[in-house]
Amino acid sequence: MTNERSEPTALIARRMRTALAEALWDPADDSAAAFEVLTAMVEGVCGRATTADTDLPLLFESEPLLSAYLFCASLQKSLNLDYLRQHPDYRETSPAEHLEHIRPHFPKFYQRQQEVLQLIDAEFPQPGGP
Repeated sequence: MTNERSEPTALIARRMRTALAEALWDPADDSAAAFEVLTAMVEGVCGRATTADTDLPLLFESEPLLSAYLFCASLQKSLNLDYLRQHPDYRETSPAEHLEHIRPHFPKFYQRQQEVLQLIDAEFPQPGGP
């Protein structure tokens, strides 16, 4: 990686790490609260941390950043009720039913969140961190 690209990539890593680390939730807690935290995390990783036009190519320079982005992009589809409603069997799904539909997946979402955070920490150690 060249010096010209390392600082923007490191900035993306810091933004993603912040979004992932600040998304504090427990899969066993209230579904609605978890949904809100996950939605904010997705926005932080796929929205605020990256600008598709300029930053997306940088993600391909780093396996951890790409993993975090793809995790949050797929999580966004799981959280998006409109996406679910595209399927004929779920067109009439209410927000409450949607939460119950995705709740069994919360432990896996949580596990993957921790995994991608560890991948980012390994490739982009925080200055003065562990």
